[in-house]
Amino acid sequence: MAQAVAPVIETQLRIGDNVPYFNLFYATREKQGMRDRIGSDDLKGKRYMIAFHPADWSDVCARQAREYKENLKAFKDFGIEVLLVSGDYVFSRHEWAKALNLPFYMLSDHKHEMGKAFGIYDDLTGFDTRSVFLIGKNGQIEYLNSKYNAENDSDFRSLREAIARG
Repeated sequence: MAQAVAPVIETQLRIGDNVPYFNLFYATREKQGMRDRIGSDDLKGKRYMIAFHPADWSDVCARQAREYKENLKAFKDFGIEVLLVSGDYVFSRHEWAKALNLPFYMLSDHKHEMGKAFGIYDDLTGFDTRSVFLIGKNGQIEYLNSKYNAENDSDFRSLREAIARG
């Protein structure tokens, strides 16, 4: 598998800010479609995690997705819905979700509108920075890490602690 470029961009968003508006096509392991969308309005009143990653089919992105899948019960126990976002087309998102058996919403930010709204898109590389945002029921950011490192456990431990505090 190819290694994805990992840009490093610092978001201007802060804990306590309202989540930027988004509304994107998504796929799941069960279905692909250019009819199915999910957005910030659909998730009002829910806690959810938005995890940006540069590209489907890369080793580090797969590791990140598998880590979330392995901890899905913990996310669900805290009422967290998991959304994975990349610039890949919805059809790739579906195939990747099937290949890794990922039980998440796989958002397709092909035009990078969401990445730009969250301040983590890198114009130089054309990728979103690997970033994680935890959104509370009130629509505000509870946790963010715009330099998320999927290759060590410290960032994931920090995310789990933030989820438990919520």
